[in-house]
Amino acid sequence: MSEFMTRTVVLYGTIKKDGLNEWLEFYRATKSMLTEFGLEANYLGVVGDSFTSGKVTKLKRTEKKLINSLKNNESLTSLSLYTLPSDFEIAAFDYQAYIGRKVEGNHGYIIATFLKDSIDSSHMENLVQELKKYIDFMSGEVFDMLNVESPQIYVSKVNDESSFKSLRIIKKL
Repeated sequence: MSEFMTRTVVLYGTIKKDGLNEWLEFYRATKSMLTEFGLEANYLGVVGDSFTSGKVTKLKRTEKKLINSLKNNESLTSLSLYTLPSDFEIAAFDYQAYIGRKVEGNHGYIIATFLKDSIDSSHMENLVQELKKYIDFMSGEVFDMLNVESPQIYVSKVNDESSFKSLRIIKKL
């Protein structure tokens, strides 16, 4: 596992767990956003009624099952798209890009993490505006952090901010 600096945007707010349109639109939009950045979503992480393992699987193998579950009005609590190299070891650390949407109780968040040098500030601003369409936005931030410290753990607020040595908050939203 290699160590590299990431740039992340996180948006906190309210997300509805149910509903084909919101989750399916988020999926299609984020897949398209990655393409616009010259990246291809090739892995998918889903947690919901038909997805209980929490494992990251190849997008081509899981996409049809995801769409069918949404058409059957099944609930999701988490949906993540990854751009992973062919020789990745651990998806949580080896990604080139990661965009996810997660519901926790009555609230949730959207996270988008990229290699720090792969996205400039104008693209980041556009990304923030696009992602705000999929959450009732309350707060957020843009920050840099080493991948090995896991931006996903920071965003979930499991650990105190001081435990992330490489954390550098760029902007509060």
